Amino acid sequence: MQTLEVTDDQYAFIQHLREEISEDVVGKYGYVREQDALQYLIDNLDDDIDLDGEFDSSATDDVAASVGAAIDGDPDPTALEEVAYDETTASKLPDESSVGDDGESATDDEDSAGDTGDEDDVESNADDASGDADDDEMLDEMMSLLETHDDKWAESDSSDHRYTVTLPDGSTEDVQTKDDVRALLFKNYR
Repeated sequence: MQTLEVTDDQYAFIQHLREEISEDVVGKYGYVREQDALQYLIDNLDDDIDLDGEFDSSATDDVAASVGAAIDGDPDPTALEEVAYDETTASKLPDESSVGDDGESATDDEDSAGDTGDEDDVESNADDASGDADDDEMLDEMMSLLETHDDKWAESDSSDHRYTVTLPDGSTEDVQTKDDVRALLFKNYR
């Protein structure tokens, strides 16, 4: 890949174009690189591109702000925000030894007169914390459904559908993709 040198104004134009493309085309879940903005300009060479000619920042401003922050010992103003996760809910979970076969704590009484709403909050927090493991287990189960229930589906003889799934009531359903097969197996045989 070749390197292209641009002036501060050109760099600012490309940065502004990146922001415009990000907002108008890609949306909040995508990312537009400088190469993408430049390719957009090349692709739309004949079209009129409606962008303002004045911009708030330049490469020099970005570098100067980063260097100034480093000298002053301040955080970099152009750095991305760090994300941290709170793992304190794991310490609130009951021990496995105190949980009975029915999923309730061994210290819980069904006839307990002192029940409060706080216990429900703790249980919902425990459900939230174990949700990640449940999701992983569910994904593993979903991905292994084809092997687990290989006697319940087969390739279809029909030219309209690729697969046939035998349902619990003995009827069959024709589907196009293996994902559809997985979905039916998950819904009917899980």
